[in-house]
Amino acid sequence: MARKTKRRQLLQNNRYCIYCGGVEKSTTWDHMPNKGMFPKDRPGGLEFPSCEACNQGSKWFEDIVSFIGSIRFDDSSDSATEHFDKKLAHLTKTQPEVIEELRPTRRQLRQAESALHDGGALNLQGEIASSALSLYGAKLAIALHWRKTQQILPKNAQIAVYCISNERLFDNSVPPHLFELLPDGEELRQGKNRSKYPFFFASGKAEDTSATVHWATFGQAIAYNLFVGGNLDLTSVPARQLFFPGCLQTVKPKPRLQSIPWPNRLTF
Repeated sequence: MARKTKRRQLLQNNRYCIYCGGVEKSTTWDHMPNKGMFPKDRPGGLEFPSCEACNQGSKWFEDIVSFIGSIRFDDSSDSATEHFDKKLAHLTKTQPEVIEELRPTRRQLRQAESALHDGGALNLQGEIASSALSLYGAKLAIALHWRKTQQILPKNAQIAVYCISNERLFDNSVPPHLFELLPDGEELRQGKNRSKYPFFFASGKAEDTSATVHWATFGQAIAYNLFVGGNLDLTSVPARQLFFPGCLQTVKPKPRLQSIPWPNRLTF
């Protein structure tokens, strides 16, 4: 009862959805990162006012990214394996076409084996998976921008999303200038409570504008560099990486499947 009362008060104090540019009234409190990105130990915090359309519209890509984010190269515990198996089973049941799209090419498998010695790969270049990763980054950018500024992005505000593969994290090829504007990172935690799947993030704000920049990592699975609003020059950003408030209601792309045989063994 106390939790429901607190959420009701929070919605009363934040009457409009942060994700669609404040167009719709907030009716629900949205977790970002979503609960599905964690096993069962997501700490409280990082919750945002949302309308029903934005909350429900993001479910399809949150499920995909939650599966990708469940991959743990440094953790072979029962809880990590259980979390991965649960995400895989859910995605197989609800979006089987995505599982097909994630099948790696032989070249990708060779690259993974070279980097990990005993590992596999996922093909994240398909239209559905790449759209899901980008939209998830856009949602995270809007949420972290609101957290940093307490201001709802206007409908015409641009959001640039750079999703960085763990391949680049492993070989240390992430450009160091991405961190120059950012303070020390934070971790999603509630008192002493922290998840076994750590989410680290850092947010910076330009002094003379409402523009913000963010860096976020989900273990060794996914990393994002995000640029939001203000007077940032985003003309060089590819169109597929540019988003606007309201994008969470984007319809899932139709699959374009290739006939690639599954390997005998696929591990992570």
